[in-house]
Amino acid sequence: GDPWFAYSLRDRAFYMVQLCFFRSNPASEVQLYKSVDNGQTWTPGSQSGLVASNFNYTSGTTDSSVFHDNNQVTVDNNLHSRHYGRIYVTHVKFHMEPNAFSDYCPVQLDYTDNVPTFNPRLTVFQHTAVVPDQPGGPGTGRSANQWPRPQVQGDGTLDLAYALEDCNTGLDHHFEMQKSSDGGRSFLTHPVQIDHPGEYVDNPDLGDLLPPTKFRAPDSTGFWNNSKTGVLGFAYQNSRNRATSGTNISYEQSMDGGLTWSKMRYISITKSGAPAPNDQFFPSLTNLSNGTWVAIWYDRRNDPHNTRIETFEGTSEDGVNWTNRDISTKSWDPNLGFFASGAFLGDYLGVAASSKFVYPTWADGRTTQIRRTGIGNTDIFTDVEPY
Repeated sequence: GDPWFAYSLRDRAFYMVQLCFFRSNPASEVQLYKSVDNGQTWTPGSQSGLVASNFNYTSGTTDSSVFHDNNQVTVDNNLHSRHYGRIYVTHVKFHMEPNAFSDYCPVQLDYTDNVPTFNPRLTVFQHTAVVPDQPGGPGTGRSANQWPRPQVQGDGTLDLAYALEDCNTGLDHHFEMQKSSDGGRSFLTHPVQIDHPGEYVDNPDLGDLLPPTKFRAPDSTGFWNNSKTGVLGFAYQNSRNRATSGTNISYEQSMDGGLTWSKMRYISITKSGAPAPNDQFFPSLTNLSNGTWVAIWYDRRNDPHNTRIETFEGTSEDGVNWTNRDISTKSWDPNLGFFASGAFLGDYLGVAASSKFVYPTWADGRTTQIRRTGIGNTDIFTDVEPY
């Protein structure tokens, strides 16, 4: 699960990381794969790079107290950076006691400068605990994290945004950012809080359900360094205005590399600029070559019953004034099939841009027709658009 991709200009290669685990045993690991032919072929599974694992390949034993989760990858593609070509992978390390209670779940970073194409399993990763462990902790507080998102600035500075999320529920409290100026070896003594007091309220449902539907809708986030302007953008779903307009997509940006952040503004809006009605969730961010921001998210504004899902796109030249448009051609009902059982809908959308096109991607269930658990499905959709 959780596959993420990045492209290396130095290596002329795509990298993918994914979480590998089994329901029948406690083994879990973050694996890295490489493609040097534009994605036509990839590393065989047995030769994937081991970013993090709780399985000891020498002794054949598994450390069942550790579970790795929520991985992402990025590459330093800045030619003049001291760490040009470095591959950064983030994930969360859940530490579980025998009763399955997690006393801490902090953000972790692994990085490398070289992935052998003939056998990525030989890759040597360096490890940094971005947030420290808290043995015997309550599973809440600074060492309880989720949704780590890595970005590299033009000078090679590594930025990580993440949520303070309780280890044993889906409750998020705040969003924080860490910075490393030495290629991931060390970080700020104190993280920066992105959201300001009173700006953010998480979904009060501890299982992240958005009534009247039953699928999980956690507060996954969008974090992006604008390659044209150097501005950092951060998008998240926000229940602060839930009583009148449901869960909205909020946005903040930083002009100084993440040390200070603008006030929150809603970017899932109506033509009048008001927060869009019903629920919006799962934002993703990118920028066009001219610096224009592009965000996408799931949106239920057009269904008076707040059920059927569409995909919307927002654009902004300055991060302040936004316009929205529906990039779906058809809405779909997440209550069809297995989603009504409370199964995963998928926690993320994705959007990228080249010099000429925007490439949004999302999971879409419009082909599901039968209301029977186990039959529902989603397909990958896109709306490639020139600009």
